Amino acid sequence: MKIANIIAGLTDSKAASKRAETIELAGGKPSLAQWPDGLNPARAAALGETLAGFDVTAITPEEFSVLVQRLYKAGVISQEDYQQLAAIRADLHADGIRSDERVNLIDFYSRKLRRLQDRIDQLDPAEQQELAAITRRLDWVQKLAAMRHWPQGFGLAVVI
Repeated sequence: MKIANIIAGLTDSKAASKRAETIELAGGKPSLAQWPDGLNPARAAALGETLAGFDVTAITPEEFSVLVQRLYKAGVISQEDYQQLAAIRADLHADGIRSDERVNLIDFYSRKLRRLQDRIDQLDPAEQQELAAITRRLDWVQKLAAMRHWPQGFGLAVVI
């Protein structure tokens, strides 16, 4: 999760007015308003339940596909997020990882990222795009790992 994005979302007056329009506090119940990180208390709870049985530091490609489908069905991720996460499964397949083979996705993408960064000055445009995609996927798996351990930290409950 990028802190700069949260801060930008909090200081953006257009985003602030949109948040103000969507926040409804009723009878001491948690707000379902969208927060800068895209989660609200209900989604944070769904996220925690969905991630409970999955560990992206020891997951098979098959389990990862199930996780992504469950996150999408629970409404925790968008169609665009779903497509980005599905690309992870394609990367695993392309690297010859069997569907039942456990892999640490953080290590998997960290290694890929280091290999490209080691020759950053010689990257052609296609490799530069690959570097950007790998960086996004590493961000995702790091978020999923963090969310698994602390899902309530990714949604804010506002109670009056």
